[in-house]
Amino acid sequence: MGSRFPELGRFADSAILVLVSLSDGPKHGYAIMTDVEAGTGRPLGPGTLYATLARLEERGFIEALPPVDRRRPYRLTGLGATVLAEHLTDLAAFARLGLRRLGQGPAMRSLLIRLFPARWRVRYGDEFEAMLDERPMGPFDVADVLLAALDAHLHRHGLAGVPQPPGGFTMSLRIGGYVAIIGGILWFSGLAYASATAGAGADAARPLAILAMVIGNASLLVALAGLSAFQARRYPRMTWAAFILPALGAIISIVGVLAMEFVGDRPFVGDVSPWYVWMLGWLTLIVGSAIFAAVTWRTAALPRPPAALLAASALVILPGLALTIGGIVPEAVAAILALVCLVAFAAGWVAVGWSALRLDRAAVERTGAA
Repeated sequence: MGSRFPELGRFADSAILVLVSLSDGPKHGYAIMTDVEAGTGRPLGPGTLYATLARLEERGFIEALPPVDRRRPYRLTGLGATVLAEHLTDLAAFARLGLRRLGQGPAMRSLLIRLFPARWRVRYGDEFEAMLDERPMGPFDVADVLLAALDAHLHRHGLAGVPQPPGGFTMSLRIGGYVAIIGGILWFSGLAYASATAGAGADAARPLAILAMVIGNASLLVALAGLSAFQARRYPRMTWAAFILPALGAIISIVGVLAMEFVGDRPFVGDVSPWYVWMLGWLTLIVGSAIFAAVTWRTAALPRPPAALLAASALVILPGLALTIGGIVPEAVAAILALVCLVAFAAGWVAVGWSALRLDRAAVERTGAA
């Protein structure tokens, strides 16, 4: 890695600090000293500073401006900006090389990249890995890459299988849309089938109902991850908050459903039976879905009417359930009310998924037209 600052000797390090300080605008000597100390945590002595300024000015990397009250500001020149950018790029590449040799960080990124098809890795692997090296990998980023890898296997031609840069339309939008539709349908089908077959022949019908409920909840969990990953590019904190509760509800619900199959009516967690665990997860998913829909409405990252349907249906389920369980309304009316609430909730997720697919299709068409 060659030096971009020839003949600066021991002032090479301080030259980088001064140029970085001047990269956001002109500063006089004292302002440079305080800025460097604030950014690095170490002081820059006045003697070192002005020896560095003289060398940088001599080489045309900075220029002096007219003094103001005995303080002369200095400004970064075009040559100085170019040399600084090249030097920082070299430093970044060298730092990545060092981290790779130390084994810090690249194992996860390499694993994620290997999930993509071989032809995709040949075409995009190096630049994609370089992009991942330059940014921290959060949970949403990992989910986004996993969904993009799945999409790349499903769509091997053209640009449809290429993950978009941060801030653009990610493939998580498409996958999230598909699994939201599947999850809404299977979530309702499992509940409906379990209710319809309760009683005689219930043991024979239970595995199919449980399978539908497990896949439905798992699909909604993937949909939450995918759609949240899409929205989190612009609204990370708000989307995080909206993701956690329904995702937790879906996981608890899956655990409860599987426990009902393998544990039965025996206590599962302390004195709590699997049915109560499932009900806790079910209610958490309902409430969390309302919060997710409200955040989706607030951010407008997805169309608002489907989000409004999901939020309204989730909010209606809770009082509807209270009326049904409490015996406040006749049994026949309670059954119809419960059915309407559950259908509306499933339809809300289907509508959200459909709107995500339409949004993704429009983005692909714009990309193709460009």
